[in-house]
Amino acid sequence: MLSSKKYLLIAIITLATLLLGFVLSGYLTLLLLGLDTKLLTWNTYYQYFHALGQPQVAPFVGKIKWAGYLGFGLPLLVLFFGSIRVLSLVEGRIVEALLGQRMPRRPPYINRDRPWLSRIGDMFTDGRTWSTMLYLLLMLPLGIVYFTLATVLLSTSLTMLASPLLYFWDDSLIWVDGVPLSISHVWAIPLVTVAGLLLLFVTLHVARGIGHMHGWLAKQLLVHSPVV
Repeated sequence: MLSSKKYLLIAIITLATLLLGFVLSGYLTLLLLGLDTKLLTWNTYYQYFHALGQPQVAPFVGKIKWAGYLGFGLPLLVLFFGSIRVLSLVEGRIVEALLGQRMPRRPPYINRDRPWLSRIGDMFTDGRTWSTMLYLLLMLPLGIVYFTLATVLLSTSLTMLASPLLYFWDDSLIWVDGVPLSISHVWAIPLVTVAGLLLLFVTLHVARGIGHMHGWLAKQLLVHSPVV
């Protein structure tokens, strides 16, 4: 039920943003054409956009299109930056749950009495907004590194731990890149097994270190004293 309410809220906010962009585009169209902005109606931009193919409107096509770009682009840009702030809180909760790193549960507003236009403008100058975007960009390469390390180290250590089985199994049972995998000398089995056990413990410590490092990185990039 809660998820449905969240999806409904997201849909309402998105539709409201598009509607605001539609009205703002009409206002900017009148402003760029030097007309009285009191003529603004909810469908002003639709009327001008629908008339773009008419010859008498041809000299003003560029201004009408730019009014649409700015009218829709500015509200969507504000919505994007607002969603970045929400994503920083959500990511912080995930980091806190998985890594134990204490993260803020809500944005610590300093001055709630400021005009909403000033608070929107402050989102663009707040360092946490930009650091959150940097954090989200870093998640792709870091995720690849984490996955590669976990896969290689775990598969290698577990294979080495299973080395006694390789000595007794037939060579045709295990193949790696077309080469049968086996241990031909019995004296190597304890060495390989111990090395696999050590590598497994090293893997666990590496995972622990990565967790601490990622928690520190999230703390540095997602937690900041905002001004809005």
